[in-house]
Amino acid sequence: MIFKNIRKKSKLYSILFSALLLFPTGADVKACWYGPEPEELRYMLFNPDLLQDKSWWSFFYNGKLNYLDGTTFSADDEMVLATEWVRAMKVSVSVDQAFDCLFGSLSDSALQQNKFYKEIQKKPDFKRYFDIARSSEAVTGWSSAWEEDEAIKRDVDIKFNETTQEVVDLLKKETNPFFQKKYAFQLTKLAFYSTDSILFHRVYNQYFKNIKERTVLDWWAMHYKSMVLERENKTDSANYLHALVFSHSSNKMFASKQYFSSKNFDAVIALAKNDEERADIYLMREVINHGRSLDGILKVYQFSPAHRHLPLLISREINKLEDWLETTRFANSEIVTESYWDDDDEPLMQNWQRDYEYLKKFITALEGMQSIAKSNPVYYDFSLACLNLIQGDAAQAEKYIVRIKPSGAEQAFQLTVFQLVLLTLKNDIADSNVQHEIGKLYQQLLDQRALKFESQKILYSLSSYLRYTFAKKGMVYLAGLFDNYAVNKFCSTCHSNTFEYSMISYLDRYALVKDLNKLLEIYDRKDKNALEETLLKPYINKYYLLDLLSAKHLRKGDVKNAMLALKDIPDSFWFSFTNASFYIDSDPFVANSELLTEPTMTTYNKREILERMYALEQEVAVDASKKKQNYLLLANAWYNFTDNSWFMISYGWGSITPDEGVYKNAKSMALEYYKKALVVEEQKENKAKILYMIAVLSESKDVKAYAQQYETYSNTEFYVRRNCLTLKDIAAANL
Repeated sequence: MIFKNIRKKSKLYSILFSALLLFPTGADVKACWYGPEPEELRYMLFNPDLLQDKSWWSFFYNGKLNYLDGTTFSADDEMVLATEWVRAMKVSVSVDQAFDCLFGSLSDSALQQNKFYKEIQKKPDFKRYFDIARSSEAVTGWSSAWEEDEAIKRDVDIKFNETTQEVVDLLKKETNPFFQKKYAFQLTKLAFYSTDSILFHRVYNQYFKNIKERTVLDWWAMHYKSMVLERENKTDSANYLHALVFSHSSNKMFASKQYFSSKNFDAVIALAKNDEERADIYLMREVINHGRSLDGILKVYQFSPAHRHLPLLISREINKLEDWLETTRFANSEIVTESYWDDDDEPLMQNWQRDYEYLKKFITALEGMQSIAKSNPVYYDFSLACLNLIQGDAAQAEKYIVRIKPSGAEQAFQLTVFQLVLLTLKNDIADSNVQHEIGKLYQQLLDQRALKFESQKILYSLSSYLRYTFAKKGMVYLAGLFDNYAVNKFCSTCHSNTFEYSMISYLDRYALVKDLNKLLEIYDRKDKNALEETLLKPYINKYYLLDLLSAKHLRKGDVKNAMLALKDIPDSFWFSFTNASFYIDSDPFVANSELLTEPTMTTYNKREILERMYALEQEVAVDASKKKQNYLLLANAWYNFTDNSWFMISYGWGSITPDEGVYKNAKSMALEYYKKALVVEEQKENKAKILYMIAVLSESKDVKAYAQQYETYSNTEFYVRRNCLTLKDIAAANL
C-alpha cells in the first residue's frame, strides 16, 4: 500500500495532463488521430524492383498518385549522354566525372576541380557548346507568377533572346553532327519556352523528325514536341508521342505519364506506325490503370514480346492482386485505390471471389508468355511463384521456387520470403519442428532486411500473413506475437496506443485465458523452438502478459486467479506502466464519486487491490459479521473498475476503450454486491447510499422500483446532498 504525501490534483487536471502527455492506454485521440496510412497497410510480398530498374519506381502500383510521390528518377539517359561526351572528346576521364560535370549540379568551386570540366576547357568546340548549354539552362523554365519587377523581367527577356539568337547562329555554322544535334536540341527547348511554335516546328522537322535510330536527344526533343502539341490542343497526337517517349526516355517518363490520357484511346492507337509503337501506347495506358490490365498486357506482349517495360506491367498486376486479395484478408484493411470498386458492386467478399477468378486467368496468361520465360527466367519464376502462393497452390508455387537461382541479395531475400510462405502451405504449422524451420527463415529475414527494397512493407505483410495463418489454426497466442512485429516494428503509422498496450493489443482482443496460459508456458520453457525464441525476443519480461491474464480473469469475476496472475510482478513494475499510477490513483474501496466520497490519499497497485478483494471475500465466508462492511467495500471496488479505476479491467476508458463490453460484468458484480449490502445494512444513511447506487446501476425496467425506495430516505443527509431530479422524476413517473 502506498500513502501519497502530495496534494491531489483535480480530476479535470489529471484528464488534461494524461491526454497531453500519456494518453490512456489503448486510447485513440479521436480529435487528431487519423489512423494508419492506407499505403502502409497494403499487403505486398512481391518486390516490384527485382530487376532493379530505378526508372520504374514512380510507376509501381501504390495507393497514391505516384509511388514515393514521384520523387525518384533514373539517370540512365544522362549516363548515356555522358558516355557519348567522353567518347567524342577522346579523353581518359571516367564517365562518372563527366556525369557530375554535365548533370551533377556542382557548385562553381567544385566544377573547377572536376577533371572532365578541365578537359572541356582545353577543347574550344566543346567549351563553346558547354557554355551555351549552361546559358540556355539558366534562361529556360517557367517564370515566377509572383515576379512583379518589370526591370528584372526585361533583363530576363533580353538574355533569353540573346541566347536564342546565339544558338541559331551557332547551329547555322556547325557542320559536326555531334554538335549539330546538340545545338538543335537547345534551340527546340528555347523555342518551346518562348512559345515560338514556328521556330520549334522548323527546327524539330529538320533535325528530329523521321529519325530511324533515335538517341537520347531525339527522345527529349520528342517530349518537347508532345508538349507543343498539348499547347495546340492536338491531344491525340500529343498522347501518341507521350507513349513513345515514356518507353524510350528515362528522364521524360514521369512527365509523359503525367500528361498522357486514355480518354480517346482508339484515335491514339490509330496513329501508331508499327507494332512497337502499338505496344508503347498500350503500355502507357496500363501504367496509369489502377484496375485490371491483363488485356493491355496481352496486347503489349502480342506486339512486342521483348518490350523492356513489360515486366513493369506484370509487377504492377501482381501487386494489385496482392492488394485486392490479401490486404483485406491478412492486413484487415481496405484496398488502397478508392476508385477500384464500382458503385453498384456487391460486398467485399463477392469482389474478392471475382478477383480470385481474375488471378487464375492472369496465371494462365503469364504461363503462356514463353518469351519472358526465355529472356528473363528468374523474374518469370518469381512472378509465377508469387501468383501461385496467392492462389494457395503449394505444388505449383514450389515448381517455380525450386528453379530460382537468385542473383544478388535482393532476389535472395525475396526467395526466402516465398520459401517461408511455401513452408506454411505444405506443412502442419502446429508441429514444433515446422515452427522451428519457420522461425529460422523469419529470423534470417529480420537479420537481412537492411537496404532491401521495401523490406519493411514486405515484412509487415509477411507478419500479417503469419498472424492470420496461425490464428486460423487456433494458435492465437503466436498470432498475437506476429501482430506485435507487424504493428510495432514494420508499420510506422500503426501506433495509436501506448507502447505497453501495443505489445498485447491483439491478445487483448482475441486471446482467451487458455491462450495466454499457453503463451506463458512457452515463455517459461527452456527449450523453445526458433520461432518461439524470435517472437518472444521483444518481451524482456512477461509482466505485460501476466497483467493481461489478470484482467481477463477479473473480467469474469475471478478475483483469485486474477490475483495469482500478478503474484510474481514486482512493485516497481507498476510505476513504469503508463496509466497504472494515473488511473488507479485512489482507494477504489472507499472513493466513489457517485456517493460524493472524496478521493483518498491512499492508493494500491493492481496486485494489492486484488489481494484485498480476495481477503474481503474470504472474511465474509468465515465471519458473517463482516458482510455489512465487506459487501459495500467490494461493491465500491467493482463499481470503480467501470469508473475511476477502469485500468483494473480495461486498457481504455469510455468510448475510447478497446472493448466496452469488458465493463458489463464489473457493473453486474457491483450491482450484486450493493444488493447484498442492502440486505444486511441497518443504518438509514448507508441504506440510502446503497439504494442510490443500485438505482444508478440497474437496468431501465428495474430503476423505478429502486428510485421509489430511494425517495423514502428523503430525510437522510445523503439524500439532501444527492437529491437527484432524475430519480425523483422516475419514481413519480407512470411507467
